Amino acid sequence: MQGHSNFNLAAILGKSIDEVDRVLLNKENHINRIEIPKHDGSLRHIIAPSSELKFIQKSIYWRFLKRYKANDAAHGFVAKRGISTNADIHVGANCMGKIDIKNFFDSVTKDHLNNCIFGNKHICRMCKNYERMMDGRCHPSLYHNKLKDFEFKCEEIKAIFIPEYCQKTGYQSLFNRIIDLCTYNGYTAQGFPTSPTLANIAMRGFDISMSEYCKQNNIQYTRYADDLAFSSKSIDKKELKEIVQKKAYRLLREHKWEANDKKNKRKKNK
Repeated sequence: MQGHSNFNLAAILGKSIDEVDRVLLNKENHINRIEIPKHDGSLRHIIAPSSELKFIQKSIYWRFLKRYKANDAAHGFVAKRGISTNADIHVGANCMGKIDIKNFFDSVTKDHLNNCIFGNKHICRMCKNYERMMDGRCHPSLYHNKLKDFEFKCEEIKAIFIPEYCQKTGYQSLFNRIIDLCTYNGYTAQGFPTSPTLANIAMRGFDISMSEYCKQNNIQYTRYADDLAFSSKSIDKKELKEIVQKKAYRLLREHKWEANDKKNKRKKNK
């Protein structure tokens, strides 16, 4: 039985493995459900962590998640960016349009996170096998292949993508614990302090593709959380919609998200 981790788990999680695993085994007891009225009369459902779970999540944020860099298009929940920087990009535009993502935080899944938290150079530097990876004998971006040949691949990849790997080897997975600690019923949750950053990490692939497409069409693209904004100085609003909407909706579907048509229609009618 291997039993160890490629990372210093206690340093990242803020508590010993035993303490963290006790929280995971009794996770339901570390959850508080809160309902907050919204302007439209519906309720916003907040999943608030207990003080102990929140402590661990904040430790994960400061010691792990902050190492990820959000895409330049992302302005929500990013240091030195915000509503003002998001708006500044679109100053002087001839026209502007917006698309909202449906149930944003509640639609970021474990599958999103499994496919997004590997291959970051700042994370890999924390791994004790970093030098082995630099020699080409371990590569965290190559976690899928038809032959299921995982030789020399990162132990964290094996822990997530090989069924019962941890049970069979005794490997103590950091990534599995982080994903379990920062999700509820398979999703990130409104109320977890890690959810905004995890959402930005999960959206990075979409942001890259959307930004490249918009740049090719002389369109400015930014995202503040679930609010996608598009503008142009050279085309009218009708042309902007024709260029952007179909592409954005398709990319959202490819990344397992859905546009909020009801909210988008309200924005259009304002």
